[in-house]
Amino acid sequence: MEDKRKENGQAAGQAPKQAPKQPAGQAPKQAPKQPAGQAPKQAPRQPVGQAPKQAPSHIANQAPKQAPSHAAGQAPKQAPSHAAGQAPKQAPSHAAGQAPKQAAPQAAGKKKGRKKWPIVVICVVAVLALLAGTAYAVFHHYFSLMGRIEPMATPAADASPSPTIEPEPEEEPAASPATEEEIVEIEDSLQKNLEQMEQDSDLYKTDTFNILLIGVDARDEAMSGRSDCMILASINKTTKKVVLTSFLRDIYLSIPGSWSDRLNAAYVYGGTDLLKETLKANFGITVDRCVVVNFYIVMDIVDAFGGIDLDLTADEIKVMNSYINNHNNLLGNPSGTDILSTSAAGTVHVDGNQALAYARVRYVGTDFARTGRQRTVITKCIEKAKTMDLGQISGLAEEFLPRVRTDLTEGDCATLLLMALDLGSYTFDQMVIPADGTWSNANIRGMAVLTVDFAANTQAWLDKVNGTDN
Repeated sequence: MEDKRKENGQAAGQAPKQAPKQPAGQAPKQAPKQPAGQAPKQAPRQPVGQAPKQAPSHIANQAPKQAPSHAAGQAPKQAPSHAAGQAPKQAPSHAAGQAPKQAAPQAAGKKKGRKKWPIVVICVVAVLALLAGTAYAVFHHYFSLMGRIEPMATPAADASPSPTIEPEPEEEPAASPATEEEIVEIEDSLQKNLEQMEQDSDLYKTDTFNILLIGVDARDEAMSGRSDCMILASINKTTKKVVLTSFLRDIYLSIPGSWSDRLNAAYVYGGTDLLKETLKANFGITVDRCVVVNFYIVMDIVDAFGGIDLDLTADEIKVMNSYINNHNNLLGNPSGTDILSTSAAGTVHVDGNQALAYARVRYVGTDFARTGRQRTVITKCIEKAKTMDLGQISGLAEEFLPRVRTDLTEGDCATLLLMALDLGSYTFDQMVIPADGTWSNANIRGMAVLTVDFAANTQAWLDKVNGTDN
């Protein structure tokens, strides 16, 4: 017995350490079953309420150091789960009534609105395209009504005035015939001017668009004859100003082709091309486009406007009546048609026949006054046009554009059309070349002509169109 006690490590008189009795239903504390390779959790006994030193367990509400678990309402660090009402970071789910971020369904009304937008855009584009096409079709129709200027060959260097054109009767007393020495001096000055204008061509550039209106001395629908009316319309879109410049037909100058003549002869010999070249060579002024009309269209346009009001003197009425009789003969009107009484001097409402006679008057005030009358008729017609509606202007275009000859392009006409819509905001000014103090009368080889200072007149024109003449 003693030997057995020694073997079991018990001292004499000491109760043996036997397995204590356990309450019913409670697992024994000394030899609990453990998984293979795992140290038992109970090991030696610990006082009641004291945490073991080797295998501590966590205090209530405190996370253990080795295998922590999360406190109530606190997300764990390693394998977090979401708190109530809070979206988790790894595998979120949406709260009640809240749209999820990844696969959000769209409201039915919003989907329908988005589907309508492409249809609306397509409809708007289609309408705009239709309007643009219609506008171009209308514009092209009116543009196609105008006749085109037929080019004429520039005359040869040894060309001479056409024998088929009758000499124009002199309507003013001619100056004393120039001597041969004086003619040579005049011709030399013309040549020097050509050289100077070519050298200084860059100095005469402007921002204006220049259209030369040419009135041909023809009594039928033909556009042949002398260019007795030459008015340059210089349009400045920036300053919204239009300057009408009359060139007197009797200016003596060089016509490209090695001869000298009156200005109005250039159109006879080479049409609009030669006339433009002549103005460029002698005055340095660039003509961009031309519009050619004859006497008849002036009558009909004034009649279409319902007539215009003119301030007439008794002397002007006397000369007008002679022209009116001439027109009546050409038109087959009864004698005495449209004849005016000198007692009507003052402001008179005139028709087309009378307005054309007024524009042709040369005996009163010389050719300078005549070109002024031509510009007056034009400006009076422009004032009438400003009061017309679109339908009336359209009717005039249908009637008169076929009787016009021009080299205006479609682009030019589009620009002028836009300007016409804003015509009321433009100001109009006028001048005549040669300007006062820059010319003198001469009689060269039987022609009553005007010799002019070209450089001075070009500068006067530049000052007028640039607004620096004040």
